[in-house]
Amino acid sequence: MAELNRLNCIGDLKNVGFSECFLDFLDIRGAIGVPPKKVFTKAELADLQNTLKTATTAAKSARIYPIHKFAGITDNSEDPVFFTAGYGKRRFVRKGNYIWLFQYFEGGICLSNALQSISTSTLRWLFYDANGIIIGTKKDDGTGQYGLGGIPLDNFVPYDWKAGDGSNPTQYRVLFEFEGKYVNQQLGWTKAEGFDLEDIKGLQNINLEQVGASAAGVIKLQAKAGCEGVNLYDTYDTELAAAAMWVATNAAGLPITITSVVADAVNKAFTITLDSASPNYPANAADKVIINTAAASVLAAADVVGYEGLPITVNRG
Repeated sequence: MAELNRLNCIGDLKNVGFSECFLDFLDIRGAIGVPPKKVFTKAELADLQNTLKTATTAAKSARIYPIHKFAGITDNSEDPVFFTAGYGKRRFVRKGNYIWLFQYFEGGICLSNALQSISTSTLRWLFYDANGIIIGTKKDDGTGQYGLGGIPLDNFVPYDWKAGDGSNPTQYRVLFEFEGKYVNQQLGWTKAEGFDLEDIKGLQNINLEQVGASAAGVIKLQAKAGCEGVNLYDTYDTELAAAAMWVATNAAGLPITITSVVADAVNKAFTITLDSASPNYPANAADKVIINTAAASVLAAADVVGYEGLPITVNRG
């Protein structure tokens, strides 16, 4: 109970005994970016695999961003800070921050550039160790119950890549800095049971490229993914040849109905036909339309799992 002008100097003292089964973190193997207000509830943690898989394809405001296969760590965490008075007496000032610099190889420059793009975001972070223990911070889920929240960072810095020198490979690194209280006094954790956290994959972008010129609302697009620009036609020619897998708008962002999508085996592309009777259909052939794939969750429901389209602007034709 709070009282005016009274200190509680006893605090919440804990006994120091422990059983033969105790929590001891192993090497950190990955991290998961989560929205700043996200708290995983008890019910969500009970179905953790499905919770995480669903969150990878959620709208960006609710999406998670997993990073896997950390290959090493340089722990630059700060020691506690002390003040030394003139007569030599020391006083504790504060605890230092955790500063973890991870090295990774898989993903290379593609992952490096993707991390650069979210370096100014407000994401909070979970970490997981080699035993599948997910490390976060304890947070009220809005109902008065505690759930698992991400750790707020003081600094998130994806380093620019460092060239290999014949003895060492090209280096890709990312730094996380945060206050120690979040993983000590406010520590929250859970364990991935029955599945490998590395199977929770982040999304790859689909880059759309126009083939030829538009012709009266008929637009032909190739869908390519990854740094290497793999043409998704080879794997998803049937799944993506459906109007529900695509969206179109005019330059003002108003929706245009797509009447059909046909797979084009010759060009390994998709022929998209817009409804010229749609009230939002542009009046002039040179007017712009914006085409994209459907939302990542819609693609995943059609077994096109792990992708999100980037919009392309083309002439109506």
